Amino acid sequence: MNNSYSSHNCDYYQESLNGLKQLLKIANANNESQTIDSATRGKVAELVVHTASAIGFLVSSPNFTPDKAGKLVALIAGINANMIDSVSSTLVAKILLPAYVAIQRYIITALGPAGARKWANKWIANEFYHWQFNQLVIEYIETTSGVVA
Repeated sequence: MNNSYSSHNCDYYQESLNGLKQLLKIANANNESQTIDSATRGKVAELVVHTASAIGFLVSSPNFTPDKAGKLVALIAGINANMIDSVSSTLVAKILLPAYVAIQRYIITALGPAGARKWANKWIANEFYHWQFNQLVIEYIETTSGVVA
């Protein structure tokens, strides 16, 4: 069986990282100018879909690490905070934020609740996003233990 999947794992990380960096640049410009043109909206749509897809492959890859996850989560949080164009922010919310949650669920499963909380202290700066992550940790504890946390 040809296992070409594992040879592309680094590509998925690099694709995710590059796409998120481009999106963050657009989001920061959007936040400053308060406007975005239709060509840029098209670029945002393309980047969001492609990047979310790459993240989907990456999260299930054996080469995905908590540090790689942290870098992606920090970029997605910046994009979400700065993308104010309604069309573009809707794309981020509907397509990219589920990838963000998938990364967080990976962290919780890989590190366990205590390790995940330490990871969040390092990688999640925004207070609301930190609270949201803790809600996922509580959900994980309740689901895996059968006890309401």
